[in-house]
Amino acid sequence: MLTLEQLSKLPLAYFNEPVLNKFVKRAFEESDLEYPTLILHSTNIERINSLVRSSKAVTFSDTFTQSMRKHSDDTLLLDLEPSQWFHVGVLESPALKNNAGQRAYVQQLRALIGFKHRHYLTKYTV
Repeated sequence: MLTLEQLSKLPLAYFNEPVLNKFVKRAFEESDLEYPTLILHSTNIERINSLVRSSKAVTFSDTFTQSMRKHSDDTLLLDLEPSQWFHVGVLESPALKNNAGQRAYVQQLRALIGFKHRHYLTKYTV
């Protein structure tokens, strides 16, 4: 477990993505903690991973992404406290509510996620 206070004292490299940017900003603003030293803010995930592997920075990830990645022994994954949550979903167009194609797509997507990520779904409720 890593607290925001501990994180604020570490060099940080993280993915430049609007939702993640809001989470990071909100987490530190609400806690009145000093923002970590930002080493890299980029869409180049390999560069971020390189900094993490060489112990030059820490980074963020979400539990769903981590459940799909192969982990190496040289990376330590810690939960952040307090946890940040977001939900991802599928919106159905009211204009297409009786559209069999749309309904079939959503059902296939649900089945795929339910099968491919069943181990994740047993640990984290949806």
